[in-house]
Amino acid sequence: MGLWIRHLVRDRLDTPTVTEAMLCGVLLLVIRFFSNFLIPTPNGWGQFVVTVLVLQIALIATPACLMAIILTRNPAKTLSLGPPSFLLTLPAAVLLAVCLHPAMAWLAEGIRFVYPLNPSIARQLEPIGRFAATQPLWQVLLLIAVTPAICEELAFRGFILSGLRHTGHTWGAIVLTSVFFGLAHGLLQQSLSACAVGVVIGYVVVKTGSLWPGVLFHLTHNGLAVLQGRVTPELHESQPLLKLLLTAGFEEGALVYSIPATLALGLCGLAMLWWLKNLPYHRSAEERLQEALDQQAALPAKSPA
Repeated sequence: MGLWIRHLVRDRLDTPTVTEAMLCGVLLLVIRFFSNFLIPTPNGWGQFVVTVLVLQIALIATPACLMAIILTRNPAKTLSLGPPSFLLTLPAAVLLAVCLHPAMAWLAEGIRFVYPLNPSIARQLEPIGRFAATQPLWQVLLLIAVTPAICEELAFRGFILSGLRHTGHTWGAIVLTSVFFGLAHGLLQQSLSACAVGVVIGYVVVKTGSLWPGVLFHLTHNGLAVLQGRVTPELHESQPLLKLLLTAGFEEGALVYSIPATLALGLCGLAMLWWLKNLPYHRSAEERLQEALDQQAALPAKSPA
């Protein structure tokens, strides 16, 4: 074991290998699994804050950052902490999250309709919804939007995605990273919707060459979910803009995005994704090689003279 560890440290690269990225993903899932048994269900806001901070900082961000420091020569490059290739992509990531949030919210509703929550699990989640609706808004946003956006992105779109891109298959790396990201959420319903969101965030990080647009997208997405849950029927009726965006949901007192708003914002989001697609981005050596092989395979075979 000692020889193997010395070999890893001595022969480390600027970014993690595919094996190290897979190891990080599996390690985070194992930690997440055992934390369900070791961390009790919070009974108050203070316990909930401590639980979230322990999960995010100690059990997600810290293992990934330590692996980046120990197993790679360039932790900043591994975690994609540099500035994006185009600064315009920072506000664009926020706007993209706003445009896609209604569609993502409807996807989550559809998943819950097909796979309803177990009643006992729903009762366990009720205090969390109550905390998000009653505690000071800045505290809720800091805990549910800002903290996960930083910690989870360092682990998944930072360490894991950097390593998996060495496979040469960019989309394969994005999807596999998103699967790890989704599974880390525990519940099936959350895992499926988180996986879909993770694909978009991974694509944003790859195309911009930086973790920060992904952090802003993640932060905005979670923040909008918090704000949506804070809209009461009384506030909804008093604000014309909210009447355009939200309508009565399937459950009594619940509000969901209106279909026209979802379609309009979704089309804007697709246009932004198309703009993002046309941006040049830095490919890994394996991705350049795979792209060359794909182009060569697409050429028509020459007939013998």
